[in-house]
Amino acid sequence: MAKLSNVGKWALVGVGVVVVIVLAFMFGGKQNQAPAADNSGVTASSTPGATASSTQNPTSSTTGTGVGVTVGTPHPVRPPAIVIHFITPVVNDRWIFGKQNPIVWDREGGVTAEIDLLDANTMATVGVITSETGPHQTSYTWDTRQIYLARYNPLKKDIVPGTYLIQIKFDGNGLSSITSPAFTVTQ
Repeated sequence: MAKLSNVGKWALVGVGVVVVIVLAFMFGGKQNQAPAADNSGVTASSTPGATASSTQNPTSSTTGTGVGVTVGTPHPVRPPAIVIHFITPVVNDRWIFGKQNPIVWDREGGVTAEIDLLDANTMATVGVITSETGPHQTSYTWDTRQIYLARYNPLKKDIVPGTYLIQIKFDGNGLSSITSPAFTVTQ
């Protein structure tokens, strides 16, 4: 057998180290990965000694020990979707022109919102009832008479008697706009 020089020995050692690193990355990385979690925030692991945990925090993780290695990485837990419904106006409600009427919804959105008046027949925006609600607001009292021409426009106009819808457009938090049932404004 031929004798290797010192340079040859170091070259073999280097190749061996590279092979070990590649194998460790390929096989060791898969063994130590945390399993995929569902949206409930509970995960499980097949690593001996691992424990599953569930939290209500924005992130949760599964940690465990197996051969002296901590397993798991934090992953986001999606909060449940916020669903908001109108309390008033109700279906076929009759509001008197120029009287104070409450617009009420069942939960706060956590963000500001715009309240619009829509024509019930065409679904077209008639105007803006209020340009901005507070993030914790769940009601607004409207004079059932005037609306703004556009959001943040100080000019107003009177509405005419008719059938309308109210739409609340939230400014974030992943909330979709909500639309009330049809109601009538009479004189």
